[in-house]
Amino acid sequence: MTALRQPFGRTFVAPGVPIDAGDAVRALLERKVAPGGMLAIGNMRSYGDTCMNSGGATADMRQMNRIISFDPDTGVLTAEAGVSDIIAEAAPHGYFPAVVPGTQFVTLGGAIANDVHGKNHHRRGTFGRHVIGFEVLRSDGTVTACDATRNADLFATTIGGMGLTGMILRATIQLMRVSSVDVSETVTPFASLDGYFDMAEAADAENEYAVAWVDQLASGKNTGRGVLLTGNHAEAGDAAKIVAGASFGVPIQPPVNLLNRPFLMAFNFAYRSAKSAKRHKRSTYNSFFFPLDGVRDWNRLYGP
Repeated sequence: MTALRQPFGRTFVAPGVPIDAGDAVRALLERKVAPGGMLAIGNMRSYGDTCMNSGGATADMRQMNRIISFDPDTGVLTAEAGVSDIIAEAAPHGYFPAVVPGTQFVTLGGAIANDVHGKNHHRRGTFGRHVIGFEVLRSDGTVTACDATRNADLFATTIGGMGLTGMILRATIQLMRVSSVDVSETVTPFASLDGYFDMAEAADAENEYAVAWVDQLASGKNTGRGVLLTGNHAEAGDAAKIVAGASFGVPIQPPVNLLNRPFLMAFNFAYRSAKSAKRHKRSTYNSFFFPLDGVRDWNRLYGP
């Protein structure tokens, strides 16, 4: 049955045929792919059209969500492609994903297919650098095991391949050992882009994580002002308090785009005011890496 889907950025509506992962795997193994092809999708957090297959089928991989094995001595984890709770599995053993994007609601297969990056790109590169291997089910019905030495070309093109090389069934990744999943965060405001660049090289060298927020609506003498956020995993000890779940959400889609200039100017003023002085604090990994995850369905603010 044809259904309508929107990408996370809500830029367009695409017709397609949604199917569950089990049926999708059987169809590929039997080489019974319908016209329009099939594309594996995860939690659909991509802004563009990478999780769309207009006129074709989309396989919901979230049903394939088993963690198959985890070695707490080495930090090597193997899981099905639809897994999105790796942090919950690894954190009690002192491990954290080497690279996380701006949302924790991303599947393992989606992280590989989009080769996501994070706030420690200057040190760890992209997610694909920490993938040991995976299995890919292709449209000819074959399952191919790939790593840096076996089927290396398919391994390389599947990482960042947007799902176009086949369906990732399971993957093995190397996690990063950390002293705590909390982050020792430093907030440093800057008045101009020159001020940022004066700090950037040292910030990258001294910190696992570094990212800048720039007020792009500022003009005149305030052009380029912003905030530098740096951090390292905190020492073991009392954990920062984690607020369970999103505190509030956007219940309906408004009739107009609320993320317009007046709204953004007000937001930028509030954000800049809250970070107007240099300070240090211990932050939860949720608040440091995934602040927008605290608002359910916030992308509805984009409107129609």
